[in-house]
Amino acid sequence: MAVSAMRAVLTAHMQSTRNRMMREMGRGNATATIVFLSALAALATLPLAGGLGVIGYALMQAFDDKASFAILGALFTLFPIFGGITSGLVAGARELAWERYRAYPIRMRSLFAAELVAAFGDVIPFFVALASASITIGMGIAQPRVLVVAPLILFECVLTVLVVQMLVGGLAEVIVKRLRNAFVLILTAVLVAIVVVSTRSRGPSSPTGFIDDQAREGFRYLTYAIQWLPTGAAIRSLGLAKEGHLVHALALHIYPLVTLTLLCFVAAWLMAREADNTRSPTERKAPARVWTFRSPWFGVARAHADILMKSPLGRFGWLMPLISLVLIKGPLAHTLGSARWSTLSSFSYVAISTIQLHFGAFGMDGHGIKTLLLLPITPRELLVGKMSAVALYHFLQLSILTIFLFGMGDTTVANLIAGFFLAISIFFTQAAVGHRVSVWMPRAFPKRGMRRTAMPLPLTLLSLGTFLVSALLYGAAFVIGTQYGPYALLGVMFGGVLLSVFIYLALLPGVPAFFERHREKLLTAVGE
Repeated sequence: MAVSAMRAVLTAHMQSTRNRMMREMGRGNATATIVFLSALAALATLPLAGGLGVIGYALMQAFDDKASFAILGALFTLFPIFGGITSGLVAGARELAWERYRAYPIRMRSLFAAELVAAFGDVIPFFVALASASITIGMGIAQPRVLVVAPLILFECVLTVLVVQMLVGGLAEVIVKRLRNAFVLILTAVLVAIVVVSTRSRGPSSPTGFIDDQAREGFRYLTYAIQWLPTGAAIRSLGLAKEGHLVHALALHIYPLVTLTLLCFVAAWLMAREADNTRSPTERKAPARVWTFRSPWFGVARAHADILMKSPLGRFGWLMPLISLVLIKGPLAHTLGSARWSTLSSFSYVAISTIQLHFGAFGMDGHGIKTLLLLPITPRELLVGKMSAVALYHFLQLSILTIFLFGMGDTTVANLIAGFFLAISIFFTQAAVGHRVSVWMPRAFPKRGMRRTAMPLPLTLLSLGTFLVSALLYGAAFVIGTQYGPYALLGVMFGGVLLSVFIYLALLPGVPAFFERHREKLLTAVGE
């Protein structure tokens, strides 16, 4: 039976994903996990869809208000963009092994179309599509005339999140290969932004008046920016459709559709560029000096730190503090009018960047896992050593972020230290869960590049759930501490660090026995 190239590639993609899940989890565990997650998703999507539908209905009823225009524009802009970026950074790129497809006469557009469809299988794009659909349905109920352009808006949102997710993977490849130049450029831009923000932040002496002015200024900037964005044209088409000008409303979608087409060409060019790359010849280097260390866990930590610092995933992680300033700190500081919450969000965003390392502790070992498991090292020493290397790496990330936030001068030292404690608490909580998950669902990272690092769906949900629970727990402690002054805040957040360390140490003794039961699965998944 003849099938199209896109269908064949997509079928192969889906089958490989299923085979990997079955291999990593086992048929029984995979089936039970899928049934459980399906039931959980069904229970979670109904309240979410209903609530967002009510929001869409209310905003459409008050569409003539500038605030409704700004809120709708922000929702349809931030949901797809931040969803695509977060999915690309956290879940990775679900891309095919290009070297297996070069022998077949498959066009790049077929591969690109298959990748777009496959990317929709991630959790974040699915929920972004669900949220956008719920809002547009609510708007359609409030004003049936907008149903003519609502499907276009929904299509643009879904395509945006998928293309942005693919762009993040492609641009990450380019940035990692030219990390030094990219770091210098971004560092220069951040320093200029710090000077500008520090100069503008010297405003009224009244904190309340300053916050109100900042909030109004941020809302004004938001409204002005949305008017020029492709999303602004899509939102304005709702007003024209509401008034009955359907042709004009549809014409406004030329701008966002052309923009998305250009982004698709860029993403396809990055994909084609990677597909044409051949393996670079290895350079002969002098043999490295033999290491000496006093304890097994320290030797594991040193080896893992060396691998991590040289890996594309680890090198890209150095940009996370700067990305957090650009995507989180700046927009939230103007929108919320408070540096406290933007600082808290910045530390949380950097903390999520280590999820791949916690939930794939053995992913970078490759064939070396066979030698590593033959050494006279206990599983406890092995996992603690790897965690120590990631802890050093994350400490340096947080230090870079703290230095830049301190240079901006719009937050207190107590808030910076509290944010640092918050990220450490999230780190140890993720590490406590990640030890077992790395052994239960092991996976190998590619030796070159950052593509094909995607987590299986259950692992993605588990990792995001762990982060959200820990962020909400320690974030609530942050909120409580702020009510009683800076010293109470530091005491509460330090208590959060102690709690996370206690959780880590309490779960650690049971890991060795769990490790021994899954040793063969670990060797099969990572060592092949």
